[in-house]
Amino acid sequence: FRIEQQEYAKEKIEWTSDIGRSSSDNQPILDILTKRSYGIFHLLDDECCFPKGTDESFLLKCHYNHIDNPLYSKSKSHEPEFCIRHFGGPVWYEVPGFLEKNRDTVKGQVTNLFKDNQNPVIAQMFKARSATVSLPIENDGKAQKSATVSSSFILSMNMLIQKLSKNKAHFIRCIKPNQDKIPSNFDLRFVSEQIRRLGFLDTVKLRRVGYPVKYVTKDFTFR
Repeated sequence: FRIEQQEYAKEKIEWTSDIGRSSSDNQPILDILTKRSYGIFHLLDDECCFPKGTDESFLLKCHYNHIDNPLYSKSKSHEPEFCIRHFGGPVWYEVPGFLEKNRDTVKGQVTNLFKDNQNPVIAQMFKARSATVSLPIENDGKAQKSATVSSSFILSMNMLIQKLSKNKAHFIRCIKPNQDKIPSNFDLRFVSEQIRRLGFLDTVKLRRVGYPVKYVTKDFTFR
């Protein structure tokens, strides 16, 4: 909606500008996750670089950086978890195992087993990987950074966004009739909630009062 509003403002087109205000702006949530220096993904990567980093120390840093954010909350029962209020509702994340999963390393015994494999292709793959299993320590006490699950995810998403921005994308939104996967069962409340969260109503309003069909000046002049 913001892109649509910016385009109308650029073209000096008058329209009903209050459309889209009821829709959630996901930028604050994206900032919690991906903002440099204090985003949760970056905090996780930084903690993975510390040889003595733990899931508990990562959780403490998340609390320290985001506890004042209304979209973030910690467990009142002191459980090792945190909550993010996404556009679809609150989601609780259990922290135990975060660092190990994010490092995505293969245990040394497995690497040693495969690097001595009789198949030269497999052996070469694991010989190259064995060099990165042990992270060398830098002067500041941190291990040198290597590719993690979160950093790879951010890189993949940025590449996808770049590809989508260069093309005219069309999206198909699917609505579930019910949560029980039962045929011929239409749960009105469940369907209505999906329509609201996906911004369908604002999209329909925008298409109704806005200008959904767009032509470049050359094509419009030719027609």
